[in-house]
Amino acid sequence: MLEKSKTAFYNLLTKIDAIDISESSYRNDALETQFSNIEDEYKKLRRAILTKLEDIKCTSDILNQGFGTNHIEILNNPLKKASDKIITEINSIEMQEKIIPFNLIKGEWLFCQGRIKEGQDCWEKVLKVDLYNNYIYSKLIEIRHSTSGLKGLIEDLKKKYRFEYMGSFGHNISKGTSDITVSEYDGSIYACNLKANKIIKFNANGDYICSISADLKKPYGIFTDEDNIWICDMNNSRLVLVDSKGCLLKKIIIKDIVGCKFSQTKPILGTLHKNRIYLILKNDNTPKRLLIYFDKHNPYDYFGVLPLDKVLNPNGIQIYEEKLYTGCNRIGGLYSYDFKSNQLRIFNEESIPYIFRRFVKTGKGFIISAGFNIMKISDAGQVIFTINFGRAINRYNATPAPLAVARENNSEILFVMDKTYACIRKFLI
Repeated sequence: MLEKSKTAFYNLLTKIDAIDISESSYRNDALETQFSNIEDEYKKLRRAILTKLEDIKCTSDILNQGFGTNHIEILNNPLKKASDKIITEINSIEMQEKIIPFNLIKGEWLFCQGRIKEGQDCWEKVLKVDLYNNYIYSKLIEIRHSTSGLKGLIEDLKKKYRFEYMGSFGHNISKGTSDITVSEYDGSIYACNLKANKIIKFNANGDYICSISADLKKPYGIFTDEDNIWICDMNNSRLVLVDSKGCLLKKIIIKDIVGCKFSQTKPILGTLHKNRIYLILKNDNTPKRLLIYFDKHNPYDYFGVLPLDKVLNPNGIQIYEEKLYTGCNRIGGLYSYDFKSNQLRIFNEESIPYIFRRFVKTGKGFIISAGFNIMKISDAGQVIFTINFGRAINRYNATPAPLAVARENNSEILFVMDKTYACIRKFLI
């Protein structure tokens, strides 16, 4: 199925190469028909692949019912692997990059026809997978004097697709970092170093300040509480609260909260919301993770378990506008859990065809690290752009992992841990 689709796709690219973009053709009605035919052919090709995908998924679901709750067998289901491969093919950056010339040509033609919104839509399809396409901005500047409304459009596009690299810090010190967070109190950046059993503190400029040990064993996750920080001390199976200087303020023993039933669980990631702590717990004996919550002042009085069974492996947790968001690094996707309706749903409209690593909420949506890519998703769940992380920093094979965001005046600064080069990268978004 995939080989047939690839052949059809490359035949389509040949037709795109044959489009006549001479100046006389801009006023040719036949050109619009040609554009429509190519788009129809592309949609038909995607529909055919998606129809096959649905057939595979239905059969896969029937097999999964036979596996029951055995998540290892579910993940090893060959039909699931086949469907994952198809999702990767139809959503990959490479496939979308190959039709950039078509969208550039059509967009320019639409602008020359005075059809601004349609032209904008075409060029945004390009920016979605090619943020640094200077041709678009140079062309808009060229034609803005003769076309009304383009000045504001240029600024809007630059803000929407902004991902400006500002440098790096923490080289070598950050090796082994499993999580990062930013203090809203003073902008300090904390890196949770799994290998060194320490928390590394930087100031807002990225200068090294100090290391915090607190007898940690494999600290995995970290989150803020005003000027203090909570540390998921994984191999000690506890949650530790320290102040900004690293002085120990409080220890919470996980097994004393969850009891004997979950006594083998360890905290890996967490967040704080309205005096409630939400924690993702892992157990070395099973791939299934738990997401629990309890009162930070009275942790041993009561704990609850959130019903997130559909999320095979929660990875990351944030709460925004009475919804809890978590990612799944086994099945690429961002999930939202509504506290009011107790409903869990897949949040992103388009599948994430890469290994889901982490995510962070920004004022303009969500930023996700997935595979070797950074993705921006709107508050409505639509993918705004996808960019190869290494391309953004001009470093081959760079791997983005933990993320954190700091607010700075009217802008936001994104911090990304680069696993390959063992440092923290900084971006204006």
